Amino acid sequence: MARKSFLADKVIVFFAKYLIFLFIICDGILLVIPKLGRSFGLTPVKIYLFNLVGALTWLLMLLIKRLHFTPRPYVYHSLKNKVKLLIRKRATSAAFPSGHTALISSIGGGIFYISPGIGSIVLALALIVGTARVIAGIHWPIDILGGAVLGCFLSFLVFGLFF
Repeated sequence: MARKSFLADKVIVFFAKYLIFLFIICDGILLVIPKLGRSFGLTPVKIYLFNLVGALTWLLMLLIKRLHFTPRPYVYHSLKNKVKLLIRKRATSAAFPSGHTALISSIGGGIFYISPGIGSIVLALALIVGTARVIAGIHWPIDILGGAVLGCFLSFLVFGLFF
């Protein structure tokens, strides 16, 4: 499906690759100006917990990738035919679990714990990011599921222990 619509390709790449940076920028702003978070019920402790969960999620994701290598779909399929990629990743990088999906799911899980409505929106964005990464050809659906489960589990575990 890649390279058939310029606009569709750009939308997929935005969600698959760049949306996560908006979350990181928002997090940085909340760390520097914690007063902004208070209007959303985010105390400095909760903001630091989001960062703790994000760091734990990222570290565990890296550990899983090192212990269990799964080739990316384009590596597997390139043996059969030419694949048109929207996003390039090293062929030696593991696919499982999706780090982008895991990180956004951990944020969404934490927000869901505080505000189910807004958390549901962020978790839906995590699903969109994961789907875009599958469409872009850099993840299998199971990678997305694994990232979502990892992020949500760690988020609910940490927020459940502290609140």
